[in-house]
Amino acid sequence: MIIAPRQAAPVLELPEEDALEFTQLATRLETEAANGSRDPGRLHRWGSSIVGILNSPIVSGALGGVLAAYTGTVLPGLSPA
Repeated sequence: MIIAPRQAAPVLELPEEDALEFTQLATRLETEAANGSRDPGRLHRWGSSIVGILNSPIVSGALGGVLAAYTGTVLPGLSPA
């Protein structure tokens, strides 16, 4: 479900600590989304954290905005901005 953000982490050129956090969040989100008994609170919390990183000043270029919008589409209720 959230494969695009996880796979895009290296392209975002995040500082090492932020890249690790981003990848861990995306992996948790993907695992929870695939779980038969999803926890909407976790999905929202982790998705919001991913969108926050994508919209932060450490991510430059259009890719971060595109991925933030994608995440907001995949997880309705998250604001891409």
